[in-house]
Amino acid sequence: MADCTRPGCDKPVHAHGACRTCYSRERRQGMHRLRDGYLARTRLMALRRAGWTTQQISNATGIERANVQKIQSGRTRFVQQETERLVLAVDIAPPPGPTRHGIDPTGSRRRVQALAWMGWPAAEVAARAGTTKGTLQSELARKRRISVSLAWRVAAVYDDLWDKPGPSAAASAAARAGGFAPPAAWDDDTIDNPAARPRGLVSVAGGGES
Repeated sequence: MADCTRPGCDKPVHAHGACRTCYSRERRQGMHRLRDGYLARTRLMALRRAGWTTQQISNATGIERANVQKIQSGRTRFVQQETERLVLAVDIAPPPGPTRHGIDPTGSRRRVQALAWMGWPAAEVAARAGTTKGTLQSELARKRRISVSLAWRVAAVYDDLWDKPGPSAAASAAARAGGFAPPAAWDDDTIDNPAARPRGLVSVAGGGES
């Protein structure tokens, strides 16, 4: 059994890395009170927009991957002070590992398609992402990599618009006819995973990836 992580204590761990005595003392002092998860959730979303995967965040914070997912999705509304501290200690920056050659475009492609399903045409998404429709479509047509900056900007647009109906019925009709998956078919942990498939769709033309 592991020892207590508190300075000067080598008793067996009871909870939160502390022995029973230290844990009880910290609870009396209010050190284990829950905090609103807003700050942690906001930082997790920012890290995902920067290109981090849930597993990379888990590795960086020491928080279990499933718990990272719950905080980010809002299923966990309150977090321990220590959990908040661990999340906020991770700077918003490109994820660890080589990124100069870009990242997989799957997540960006799915976000643009899902927004089209909601009625947001590619031209509008591109403008909000600080690029042109032609550049965006050209980048997403690539099979291998896109720039981290573009992926980050597309993700930011998606976060703003995913639950808002867009102005273009034509874009929505075309997306649905093309078999694109809506935002509800993805969650934050699957949308960037090339192996994932849209949830709740029985038959999607091209798997929602065309």
